Amino acid sequence: MLKAVCAELRRPEGRPARPGAPVIFREKEGVPPLSHYYVVWDGFKGFSQEIRSSVVYKAVLKCLGKPEVLNTTIVMGLTVEEARNMGLQV
Repeated sequence: MLKAVCAELRRPEGRPARPGAPVIFREKEGVPPLSHYYVVWDGFKGFSQEIRSSVVYKAVLKCLGKPEVLNTTIVMGLTVEEARNMGLQV
């Protein structure tokens, strides 16, 4: 799971995502800008929210570095159905 989320975090803008890859929503708000990461992926099915959040947090740390993770206040791993129920356009 960590590998898949990390690969998507590192994917260059403009390059198409692999089929079945996680979809990542990143919000920035506040001063200093704080980040919220919502990772939508059916690969999370069957795993607790605690494990999912841990995977997203570790991926942000590993792939984007300590400064970014220190400015991240929300990390969530969601299935497509859960994301739609939250109002995310997937």
